[in-house]
Amino acid sequence: MMGGKDSALFFFEQLDNGYILGVGKDMSTLAATERAMGRTLLWATLGVLILGSFGGVFLSRRTLAQLESINRTAQAIGAGSLAQRIPLRNTGDELDELGRTLNQMFDRIEQLVGNVRQVSTGIAHDLRTPLARLRNRLEALHAEKNELTEDVIADAIAEVDAILQTFASLLRLAELETGTLKAGFTQVDLTALVSQILDVYKPIAEDAGKKLEQGKMDVAFIAGDKNLLQQMLVNLLENALQHAGEHCEILVSVKQEDRAVLLQVADNGPGIPAAEKRARNQALSAA
Repeated sequence: MMGGKDSALFFFEQLDNGYILGVGKDMSTLAATERAMGRTLLWATLGVLILGSFGGVFLSRRTLAQLESINRTAQAIGAGSLAQRIPLRNTGDELDELGRTLNQMFDRIEQLVGNVRQVSTGIAHDLRTPLARLRNRLEALHAEKNELTEDVIADAIAEVDAILQTFASLLRLAELETGTLKAGFTQVDLTALVSQILDVYKPIAEDAGKKLEQGKMDVAFIAGDKNLLQQMLVNLLENALQHAGEHCEILVSVKQEDRAVLLQVADNGPGIPAAEKRARNQALSAA
């Protein structure tokens, strides 16, 4: 090696003839390469640190934005806006999966709240008429100031029993929603059940000047609650007798379609006016 600005590497060898063979190499190129590699490594390290810092800030902000979106959606749903959902980025990462799972939970919550509203509307609809009849009867008795007869007491007890039966049916429907009632389902001969109810309601329809007919009756057995099925058909028939108009015709049929059973109650009445449909839909939306 030699000192100075430039460096060189020499190798000497004594030859047999007395001469000395010397070989040298200039090391300035190698030193320049080492310096260049050092500078490159330094700048690469600085670049990685800078890019890593920016990438970390970007990812953290992105994660925080997603978490803030989840938080805002949860607060909105807690405030009553049940239609809100967490926006998904479809990236397949853990936060996206969390958002998808939470959206499914919010869908279920909205469905359950809708069921509660529907049951509340059903309670108001089913109990309004019997309670009004019972109240009118009691007011009439109070106005007459006569002693209660056995027939009057029996009628009042029958009205109360009907109200209690409605509450029992609503409780069974609530159990059905939770799945606890399904464990007690039995095989019900739907055709025989419909025929029995039609035998009871045909004279009632004739007295009201309406016609109740039995259509196609396929043999059909279904798994269900016999009392609830009976209550459903009775409600449909009473609605048809009350709202289908004078001299209407009501047709009840049971059809077996592949693996499904169709119970149909149809009438030739005027149906629900469009204005009432819109008003009902607006009331349900407001609720």
